Amino acid sequence: RPLTAAELKKINKELASFDTALGADAFCLESTGSVEYHIDVSTVSSGDLSSIAITPMEEPPLIDNHDVDTAALIFGAEEESPPILLPLPMLPFIPNGELLVSKEKSSSGRLSQIQTQPFMVEENPRPIDLLLLNLRSLCNLSQHGRGVAGICIDFDSLPALNDEELDGLFVILRTLFGLELPVLACQGIARIQALHKRAVYHKLQVAVSRIEDGTGIPEAATLPIVGRSVKTNLESTSTTAALEFGFTCDAHDIIVARCAGAQFVVTQPPVLETEDMEYWLQGLALDMKRILRQLGVESIDQVQRAHLRALDYDTAAISGLRMVGYERPLPHWFSK
Repeated sequence: RPLTAAELKKINKELASFDTALGADAFCLESTGSVEYHIDVSTVSSGDLSSIAITPMEEPPLIDNHDVDTAALIFGAEEESPPILLPLPMLPFIPNGELLVSKEKSSSGRLSQIQTQPFMVEENPRPIDLLLLNLRSLCNLSQHGRGVAGICIDFDSLPALNDEELDGLFVILRTLFGLELPVLACQGIARIQALHKRAVYHKLQVAVSRIEDGTGIPEAATLPIVGRSVKTNLESTSTTAALEFGFTCDAHDIIVARCAGAQFVVTQPPVLETEDMEYWLQGLALDMKRILRQLGVESIDQVQRAHLRALDYDTAAISGLRMVGYERPLPHWFSK
């Protein structure tokens, strides 16, 4: 609405000391008290990673009680900033962080995995959690202080922004949340090249590629896509890659993603009950350690693409992995 004469006079009186003034055509923007938004969540996973096997190389298997490392790190924006420790290389996503607040005493040990595993949430984050900033949560940004471990910007839910506009957004976010906090960006797998280039340009810590972006790209086909983009855009930089799946990942899926070049994965828990999520995390930890011991490696950092085999022709054709039995990629992957 246009400013009234009284409002214009009052504002110009306050601006007089700054040698500036508003014109008679000035407008006032008033909040309606409600925000309308729409986030498309209709896309679903087009497959899974069950057609990919994890096979050992030359290392002998480790004994059952041999300690193995399953942790991953998300480094801060500053060199002296402490990194975020992920005991399991994953960020489970739930909408509301209130589910993670244990009603049990921490000394009980019943929820030890949830208490140490960072989650990604849209609201009510714990100090160890990462806050997902999409169109919904950005509208409520004033409710969040600095009590988060990091933030993740969902590019797919926002209007198209150029690099200058993104710079302005990052300045605001880093002012609100702190300069040392890690900043992640998330976008569909079809735009992975642009996402990785932008992440490096804006000095973001992690670029998360969402597989379920509506394009229908199968999970197996994302492995060479991620690997090539990481090699082309992220090598010799401080930015790492991650993958977001639309289905609940198991230990096998996480290790396959890690072999493909993803530092960690974002996935949804099978249920949103606190104790059930605890059992799920405990099971993931046991299964992941079992697989690593079978491979004969002491750390998840040692897994690589050579550990993977395609179990059928179609998977080998779209993933470029060695086909089990044939032990080589299919010939068309060598053609120019």
